[in-house]
Amino acid sequence: MKCFFHPEREALGTCTKCGKAVCEECLQERRGRILCPTCSEAGFRPGELAAAGIFCAIAGAVGIIVGINLAAGAHANPLLHPLVRAFVEPLAAIFIISGGLAVVGGVYALKQKFWPLALAGSILSAFCFPPLGVLAVIFTVLKRNEFAR
Repeated sequence: MKCFFHPEREALGTCTKCGKAVCEECLQERRGRILCPTCSEAGFRPGELAAAGIFCAIAGAVGIIVGINLAAGAHANPLLHPLVRAFVEPLAAIFIISGGLAVVGGVYALKQKFWPLALAGSILSAFCFPPLGVLAVIFTVLKRNEFAR
């Protein structure tokens, strides 16, 4: 296989972002990933992916806290109507489970592993705390090709 930029040279690897073959001169390594000069200049910004993971984990933690407070409030108030309690308790469970999965997805986004779980976590984080969750979804989708394959 020949280098995309220098057809007379043998390629040592391929860019993990665009798939172009690169020679020794063109090869640039960033955080253990091989990049071609074009993709490197276009901006390999792991900070956005780290932000996605952090936003996802924080939104998940908020969801867990909200769920625990809903559950505690439903049990602590004896005057709460049974129909309201029947609605609040499952809602609390949904927040706790969604928050936990969002935290796990955030960890996977930070580690740049298993994109589907990172995306699922970021989507659930948007349910738990929309301001951070929506940003987590956007960054996770935009940085899909930076995840380990």
